[in-house]
Amino acid sequence: MPDIEDWYYADDDGTLWVIASLDFEDDTGRIRDILRVDYDGVSLRGGWSPTDILGDDGVRFAEAGIDTGSDGLRRDNIAPLRAAQVAAEWFIAVREQYRRSEPESRWRWPRRSPAVSHL
Repeated sequence: MPDIEDWYYADDDGTLWVIASLDFEDDTGRIRDILRVDYDGVSLRGGWSPTDILGDDGVRFAEAGIDTGSDGLRRDNIAPLRAAQVAAEWFIAVREQYRRSEPESRWRWPRRSPAVSHL
């Protein structure tokens, strides 16, 4: 799926897992929201990142404080190929819902002054 970024990790115990994310930008190109999915070979979780620059990168879904919420994704005991399909369908559905919403009502973080760094 275009525009999806992915990062791969290994926990201390050797468990492999991945984050896939989709950035949502305002009309100036600033990232305003990040939709995120984590998958560890068994559990698939999706929701909105609590930070606007993926400051929770490398942190597991639950530890990052992400809630699956009403538009979130939660599947257990899901095989890798099925997980990829479900995640892609979810990203597409949420992106389309997001695009239909009013621009100012969709942002999860308040607008910042242009003088404030995003980093």
